[in-house]
Amino acid sequence: MKSSPSAARAQRAARQPPATTDGGASAIAVWTLVVQLATAAFASYIAYRTLVHTAKPKVKVELIDPGPGQPVSQEAECRLVFRCSNVGHWYAKPAATGMRAYVNFDPAAEPIALRYGSALEYETTEVRHGKGGALYLVATGIELTHREEPEDLVAIVSVFNVRSTVSLWITLFSDQGDLGTTPFACPVESAEHRPATVHQTRAAEMRAEESEHGAEDALAPTSAQAATEREQAGGRGALEQRNAGGRAEQGYGPHEPKRCNRTAGRPLFVDEEKVES
Repeated sequence: MKSSPSAARAQRAARQPPATTDGGASAIAVWTLVVQLATAAFASYIAYRTLVHTAKPKVKVELIDPGPGQPVSQEAECRLVFRCSNVGHWYAKPAATGMRAYVNFDPAAEPIALRYGSALEYETTEVRHGKGGALYLVATGIELTHREEPEDLVAIVSVFNVRSTVSLWITLFSDQGDLGTTPFACPVESAEHRPATVHQTRAAEMRAEESEHGAEDALAPTSAQAATEREQAGGRGALEQRNAGGRAEQGYGPHEPKRCNRTAGRPLFVDEEKVES
């Protein structure tokens, strides 16, 4: 038995899914993907801005004098130059304001002074005691911005203990918080084994020459002393000649007793017996 045409069309329509179902699902998937991408981008932007605003300054500290590997001389005073520069991060380069630098030394070295400032116009000699017997000096009020000229710290120390190395470290704080600690290890060169420089050699030669001249001057009289002695000898000879001439005029021998009489009208040299009579 054949079915009617209308029944056949109804059966075919029932077997086929609605045409609008696939199109609606695709649109919803696209919009969902767009919203997810926008949300991820916005979250990334917020995280980046938060990272920028909460970033701390990044300050790099280097020991430039003496250079890396160069020894520290064991002498009365030694000069150490540290250079502080604001290198910043790749995402932010904030300025370091109100920075304080704590320059610490182990017991093998004795700090004397610390100079700092744009032109090293400030100096502190207040040595403080730290942990483990360490001594330290503090530089305050340092301002560093990115792409600005670095600032130097010049420490004057005395290395009195003979050791292979001297340890020191610099801790930085600023208004933005802790900026970290940078350690250093400086080799020590004993004064006995250190080769003399050209200036030291010349200074030693000059001191030796001065010592030789001083010994010669102590043994031999100077020209001024010799001239003074000659003048004194000549004065004594002239006085003796005048006295001898006075004695000869009055008929006295050179060894007869005489007395000086400066009374007016009397001779300069007279006989004591004649005066008494």
